[in-house]
Amino acid sequence: IIDTRAGVVDPEVSLRFDARTTETSFVGGTKLGSRQTGTLTLDVARTRLPTGLRNDEATRFSTQLAHRALFGRLDPSDLAGNDAATNSRLVLDTRADLYHLIDNRPEQPSLPGEESRSRDVGARISERARLLTGKESHFEFTGSFEHGHQTSFARGNQLRAATPVTDRVTAGRAIGRYIGGVYNARLDVDGAPTVAYTRAEFLDHRDAFGFSQELRLGTELRRESNNGKGFQFDIEKPSGSTFNGVRGFDRPRSFASIPAVATTAFYLDDKLSRDLGNGVLLNLQAGLRTDLLHSGTTWFSGVRDRVLQPRFNAELAPTSWLRLRAGAGRLAKSPSIGDLFPAPEYFDVINVNFFANNPSERLAVLTTSIFDPTNPDLGYSIADKAEAGFEIRLGSNGGNLGVVGFKDKIRNGVGIKQEPTFILREHFALTNTTPGTGKPPVIVEPASSADSVPILIERSANNLTETSSGVEMTATLPEISSLKTRLAFQGAFVRSRLDKEGIEFASSFPDFQVSENQQRSPYYNGVTRTGERLLLTTRIIHHQPAVGLVLTGTVQHTLRDIERNIGGTDTLAFVGYITRGGSIVPVAAADKTRPEYFDIRIPRRGILNDPQKSAPDWIFSFQLAKTLPLDGQMSFYAFNAFDRFGSYGGLKTVPHFYQSARFGLEVTMPLEALVAWR
Repeated sequence: IIDTRAGVVDPEVSLRFDARTTETSFVGGTKLGSRQTGTLTLDVARTRLPTGLRNDEATRFSTQLAHRALFGRLDPSDLAGNDAATNSRLVLDTRADLYHLIDNRPEQPSLPGEESRSRDVGARISERARLLTGKESHFEFTGSFEHGHQTSFARGNQLRAATPVTDRVTAGRAIGRYIGGVYNARLDVDGAPTVAYTRAEFLDHRDAFGFSQELRLGTELRRESNNGKGFQFDIEKPSGSTFNGVRGFDRPRSFASIPAVATTAFYLDDKLSRDLGNGVLLNLQAGLRTDLLHSGTTWFSGVRDRVLQPRFNAELAPTSWLRLRAGAGRLAKSPSIGDLFPAPEYFDVINVNFFANNPSERLAVLTTSIFDPTNPDLGYSIADKAEAGFEIRLGSNGGNLGVVGFKDKIRNGVGIKQEPTFILREHFALTNTTPGTGKPPVIVEPASSADSVPILIERSANNLTETSSGVEMTATLPEISSLKTRLAFQGAFVRSRLDKEGIEFASSFPDFQVSENQQRSPYYNGVTRTGERLLLTTRIIHHQPAVGLVLTGTVQHTLRDIERNIGGTDTLAFVGYITRGGSIVPVAAADKTRPEYFDIRIPRRGILNDPQKSAPDWIFSFQLAKTLPLDGQMSFYAFNAFDRFGSYGGLKTVPHFYQSARFGLEVTMPLEALVAWR
């Protein structure tokens, strides 16, 4: 948008239609004096499900006002051209963006009490300034500030058995109340995100050692925060997780309590290019980037984590028809705010659960414990990437073939680590338990007994490793001149493997928590997940230049799609057990068959032993593009034109479904041409 929608742009309107969506777009730009231009972009889209099914509706509005000002060396006659901006000593690009999204899902008679609505409105102001500092060098500064307001609510009926709950948001004991049966729960979410971003970059072109050199040096600053009210709901009408007698319902949380996240980056990049003669070209690029994740809320605070990211790329064209490429590098991704600052975890153990027939005679006493699952050691995820390939020109009629092999490894991926510990549960004797008094019983202090309850604190951790490798191929065959048709292919074969550090607990762990008689529960090593996928896309492209027509048929083949779980599931798969005090006790492999471990020799549930394989399948899509009078354009598309649903699966395959057929039309027309025609 910055480069192509700044300047003088002929006014143009686009209309897009399909069975569900209607969209209108407008763009136009004009001169504002001899040294400035203004560009306006508008887009309005409305989507609605088929009439008679639901009344769900979404409307999106977005607009951008772009202003460009040129100072210094300037040829006023070429204000809209690239040379004008390139040869100006100072170029200022200012952008003002506004967007508004409304998603409304009203209540329907068949589901009374069920409805939701979301609104997302925001604005962004950005500035990019480029200053020529020499004949072949310039300094560039980019800054932006974005603020939004996101609100949504959802309500629906919940059905629960009689359950004691507490509304405490601090640790301690309290008298609870009972919820049960059907009740209507509502959740409101209010967010006010703010993002500030700046980038300063120096770029220099020069010749060195026979090479054309492009040197780039820069820094980036980013700060993200949210001052919204957050998740708000009635604690006594929870809509979230299910209380199991230990792990409590969630509590309301304000986003304003979450600290801002600040990051800093420095980078240096050098690119060398040289023509070695006889059509031989050589390009080399090397760079180094450092990303810093700050421990505080500003760029002047300490550093929580840092990562160095070297990169290298090489490209050699020994002939005019062959090009060789290779590259390797490292990328880093910072954890999300939700991972860095997760919500507190609440545990509500039941001390007394006296559920009498008369509601006035009931008594529930619960003790709330609160744990902070924040992980101070959480840091960047790192991806090491390497690839090599070649491109070959096939004949002189536009054909080409490209093959790339790659291998990626993501280290320190963000996952969930369960840390065991325990909380104490007190038991109380009761008096005044005779029915008919109309009053609840009275607890007898002090507690008559106490026991420990094992719990798991779920912390975000850098405990995932994913490796993937494969081959990608693209081929465009030379055009068959007599048919004005060509074939194009794109294929990929990918293998992946996901490993998780740490241990996993039995799926029956919630039952172990509430059972006072069960003294231990098994735990296991993490499961490794692998997958393979082979995809092939075939396109048939037919041209009719005389009438401005292009027909494209696309067949997307899923030739292989399979996933596997690697992990023991038999009765000897356990590697140890957890006690009621939250202690982890490993068991040697040679001791697993001893009689004292009989109670934890149980099959591991929730792990699929057999490969999850989808049946090979395909879908066909179609597109027609046609020029119109007055320099207009029309495009018609049909996705999954034969409405293939996929497969329900079988004895050796799993279900795999495609989206239903969808048709659409897009028309673009210059407004000046319409005015001239009228």
